[in-house]
Amino acid sequence: MTTTLPSWRDPSRDVEEREGHPDDAGVYVRSAPVDRWAPEGASDRIVVFVAGFRHTNRPEDDWPDEVIAENVDPGYTSQVKLPVKDARRLAAALLTAADRAEGL
Repeated sequence: MTTTLPSWRDPSRDVEEREGHPDDAGVYVRSAPVDRWAPEGASDRIVVFVAGFRHTNRPEDDWPDEVIAENVDPGYTSQVKLPVKDARRLAAALLTAADRAEGL
């Protein structure tokens, strides 16, 4: 692999992509969870992490890193509705993930 992988990644979460056109080969990278918790009254856990894709042969085509929060709308439609303490925790987790993605 000729690309530089980010320092925030967790190698155990890497997924190599080799199918398709050789220019599209690379690795999906993902950090360990920045935070994860189940809001009050919810069975699904919110999980915040950083993710990206690094091309093997064409680093100029790498995808921008993203901060991802999974399960942020347990049981609701197109909105986040959390108790104040969970909203504050989500905000802190997103800020920490953004700092990691920017190498801070």
